Amino acid sequence: MCQDESNSPRSYEDRSPRRTRNRLTTKTVPRGRFFGRIEPPKMEATLERIDELSLAALNLWPRHSLADIKGVLTKYIRGEETSVFLHLKDGKCVGLALVSLRHDYVEGCVSSPVGYLEGICVDENYRKAGIASALCAECEEWAKRKGCSEFASDCELDNDASCRFHLNVGFEETNRIIHFKKNI
Repeated sequence: MCQDESNSPRSYEDRSPRRTRNRLTTKTVPRGRFFGRIEPPKMEATLERIDELSLAALNLWPRHSLADIKGVLTKYIRGEETSVFLHLKDGKCVGLALVSLRHDYVEGCVSSPVGYLEGICVDENYRKAGIASALCAECEEWAKRKGCSEFASDCELDNDASCRFHLNVGFEETNRIIHFKKNI
């Protein structure tokens, strides 16, 4: 799943590494570094907000049906090795992040399990306020509580906004890869 937050906040440290790889991984970024803004409130999602979360997630996966998204979110909320975090503004969900534990090989990582940011999005009217950074930090903390020492993610090769976001919150690029398949 790809992450997307156009107009993501810029860090005062522009890392600007050579962009020759795609898979992303990092060690934990210190909490509370939200570009001079107050850390937004966030919380672990429950099924009580599944309809609202599903509508918000359409921004992340616009080609999927609302029913499919609702199924994925329900699975993540109920899972022992998955979770969904949300950000509320005036009682409305304006951002969400999905996180999981991955036990299989994760590009660039040497430990297992690895915390994995599966998807993150913020309503376009609330971007550039540190919400995605705060949600990512909350996902990292969740992964730490689950015993992880590494946190990883990925994005599509052509998703420049997602790549910038990942680099700005402390991920480093570890690989670029193209997958192939054929029917047999």
